[in-house]
Amino acid sequence: VHRLWRDGYTKGAMAVLLPLDMLFADRAAAAIRFWNTVIGNRAGPDPKPLTPYARGQLILAIRLLDAERDGASEREMAEYVLNERARTRRDWLATEHRSRLRRLLKKAHKLLNGGYLQILCPPPRRRPCKAK
Repeated sequence: VHRLWRDGYTKGAMAVLLPLDMLFADRAAAAIRFWNTVIGNRAGPDPKPLTPYARGQLILAIRLLDAERDGASEREMAEYVLNERARTRRDWLATEHRSRLRRLLKKAHKLLNGGYLQILCPPPRRRPCKAK
């Protein structure tokens, strides 16, 4: 849903103010999508959709955070969220699933502490260096 406030607008042209910063291209694409929607055309594809892998990792991270908040142990989280079961404590300490669980929990805590903004506004990609 887009809302357009036309305070004092009667006739003529409307404008969009875009700062010339590192996100200019993204802002310009968003303005074009917005304009297409205002005039009744299709907005077009999402500018930076998440890959299926990235979406799956985010879902797992959020589920693990919920399980942690509910008081689940690491082994319980691995069993119910990641579908990985270790028979003994020794097996659990030696498994790679423990490392994966901790990485995902670290990611979840970053998201919780404001990192979700990078999903909404990812940092600009660096251009590859040209060989001389």
